[in-house]
Amino acid sequence: MKFNNLLASFTAVMLLTAGVHGQNLKPGTITFKNIHGSVVSHNENTGATEEITTESLLTEGFIIETQADGYLDIVFSNGVVGRLSPNSKITIESFATYGNGGRSDRQDRMELDGARNRASSTTSNLGILIECGDLIVNATEKEEGDLTVRTPTTDIKSDLTKFFVSHGNSNAVDQSVSRAINLGAMPIEVSSRMSNAFTDSNDKVAYGYYDAYAEPQNTTLNGETSAVVISENESASQSQTANQSDLTQPALATDSWNTQDSADEDTCDKAHYGLLPYDPCLVDRLGSIADHALYGGNDPMGAVLVTAAAPGASYENQNSQEVGEIQPGMMLPEGTIIRSSDGPVAAVFPNGAILNVEPASNVFLETVSTHPVLSDPTVESQTNILIRVETGRIVANTLGTPPLDTFSVISPLDRHSVASNTVVSVEFLQMDTNAFQSVSRNRTPDGASGVNTVVVTSNNLSFVSDNVTFIEYAVNGDPFTFTTPPSYTHITESAIIPPGYDFIDRTIAFAAAALPGPGDVGTPGNPGNVQRFTDEEDPVSP
Repeated sequence: MKFNNLLASFTAVMLLTAGVHGQNLKPGTITFKNIHGSVVSHNENTGATEEITTESLLTEGFIIETQADGYLDIVFSNGVVGRLSPNSKITIESFATYGNGGRSDRQDRMELDGARNRASSTTSNLGILIECGDLIVNATEKEEGDLTVRTPTTDIKSDLTKFFVSHGNSNAVDQSVSRAINLGAMPIEVSSRMSNAFTDSNDKVAYGYYDAYAEPQNTTLNGETSAVVISENESASQSQTANQSDLTQPALATDSWNTQDSADEDTCDKAHYGLLPYDPCLVDRLGSIADHALYGGNDPMGAVLVTAAAPGASYENQNSQEVGEIQPGMMLPEGTIIRSSDGPVAAVFPNGAILNVEPASNVFLETVSTHPVLSDPTVESQTNILIRVETGRIVANTLGTPPLDTFSVISPLDRHSVASNTVVSVEFLQMDTNAFQSVSRNRTPDGASGVNTVVVTSNNLSFVSDNVTFIEYAVNGDPFTFTTPPSYTHITESAIIPPGYDFIDRTIAFAAAALPGPGDVGTPGNPGNVQRFTDEEDPVSP
């Protein structure tokens, strides 16, 4: 079905453009890498929605959307790459390549005049609309041709540089903001309909006020400068998703945010709108993300800082194949396995969440990402964490972390979503040769958020005691979701090795058998196995 939809899109593009460009026009293709969390594509021609994978192949006429836990790198066939942040939505409005558009010398194109005054014959064009969210673009290796990134209020044109574009709400009531930041050496051109020209608040930031009735105003952003366009009201800007040449008679509100009042002011009061000033640290970080999207390497979006490690603890980076002993002060990126043999490992994430890996455990840091978020004034960044407990036990502490951040802990039997201000322990045990058990405890004081868990099962929860619930994992069952409140323990048990479970270290996994418990509270057929801790170690348990 996916390839049928793609073929239909390709055919539609060819029919629409063949009369103008002849047989040398080909649709550009789009692939993906570094996919994390929930990301989907919407086909505007067929209405189909599909999850994006590394095997997905798209072209123009597709919408790409990320959820709160999702981001990905978009690879265009003309050499452009882009990092789409969480909670973002873009449309590929146009993307075509031409076989007869001779390429000029790259060094000539890097000259300012060459970048502005290229010959009309091009080898590719690419048009992207950002409906909402943040997009980092690296076009330093782009083929000759046009690249335009639009928001509902602003056009950004560039060549052979890297830049950032976002569109979202501002701190001001009923206002939305488009922001562009040049992260590279070559200039980018910013155009917006405004009744006043762009105003420089300093030599790094230019401000303007959107007015759909006005003529386009232009400004050039040289290396490491930014521009901010403030729309008159949110509803007006969100409704203007057509080409700016088609914006006629929009339904603008006449209130205290009148653009004429703004135009009468010689300068834009950025403090009045709660906008961030130019931040060189942010520019460096966005530039590093753009470079990673193009060239690869360790993702700079986040890593865990080791605060304590017992002798013998080791790590293995699955991306670089690097192995070594864990030392305090190390930064462990996503894609790293933590193996704690004889003693614990403690670490802290960029958002302040704390991870403790208990002895004889194998833990895989699948996702550790922190994204700057400029399209949402309620947060400065968003952190997404995904940990797999292959064997042993971890304790996660999210006290004080932002509510929009995500922290997920997965065992081979279930998935736990840990809310902000929560303390949870998750343990995966081998009970005997063909029996496995996942034990999760909400160790948070009363009144805090619960731990949301998803298990594939054929039955509902059953109570083993007042504070312990039990569920049986079923290979062919349906997903079952529930919440474990503070001071409660949940147990998932499987009578077989979970399908598709790949032991990172089979020796440790099979050696970490359940310890006998102090009492008779446990799962049916395995009494006592879940009571692993003393009262001093686990004060919230009954």
